[in-house]
Amino acid sequence: MINLLCDLTEYSTIQNLYGFNQVVAWSLRDVFRKLGHECRFVSCLIDTIPEADYTIDFSITSRRRMWEPGYYRAVRTATKKKLAMYIDADYKGCDKPYDIVFTVVEPLPESSEKFVYGGWGADPRYFYPEQAERAVFLDSYLWGWHEGRYDHIYKTYEEVLPKLPLKTYQPQRFYEKSPRLRWVEIQTIMRKAHYFCCTQIGEAGLMRIEAATSGALLVVPEELYMPRTMSSLEHRIWRTSQELIEILGSVTDPKSIRDKALKHSWDATASRIISGLQK
Repeated sequence: MINLLCDLTEYSTIQNLYGFNQVVAWSLRDVFRKLGHECRFVSCLIDTIPEADYTIDFSITSRRRMWEPGYYRAVRTATKKKLAMYIDADYKGCDKPYDIVFTVVEPLPESSEKFVYGGWGADPRYFYPEQAERAVFLDSYLWGWHEGRYDHIYKTYEEVLPKLPLKTYQPQRFYEKSPRLRWVEIQTIMRKAHYFCCTQIGEAGLMRIEAATSGALLVVPEELYMPRTMSSLEHRIWRTSQELIEILGSVTDPKSIRDKALKHSWDATASRIISGLQK
């Protein structure tokens, strides 16, 4: 049995999924079961942890709670073999409470030996090309982050995109009172986009692989380029507003972009994780 420590319960449905951690846990549970492994969601908010051979932590909440002695002891006691975590990258120090940490990216040579490459994917049943009018999916602006270091990127998007003959979708807006869209709603919008304009900071925003699997070209500001994830996906890097305009005016090949992205999969990720747990 594998406990999937996350923000979901066994009563959760695909209709109420939001964000990286929930989608990853949901996707891997499906594949683990397909591979013949028993697993279940265990809410990161409860203190009574059911017994299992392995526990995999997917939640930011439970990662924080691992530093609480009582909670950590409860998880450790319930886990007969290995306590693992799944995270985007090999961040120094985050491995301490765990026996093994599976990462989206290939760990750097100098990283702890606990970090093991897991990979990622996007479910091709939900993400596929369905483009009609020329459209761009604009990820969330993170105004003010890192003392506004990246605000000029968002300003460039704001200045350039309205001038182009493109339909712009920006469904997730931080710092606004409107509710976040559910994952199933994001899927329908993502399938319409020819381009995915990156705004997020960090190694592995899940929308990047989902966009590429939908056939969208990743449009990446040079300062946000992350080679460990983006280099294996079809992408173009821009430095100036003129380069951005040229990229968004280029002809794309959604099928080719999708085929390249499909080299990543949750099936392969789940197999790597099971192999790492059983060593």
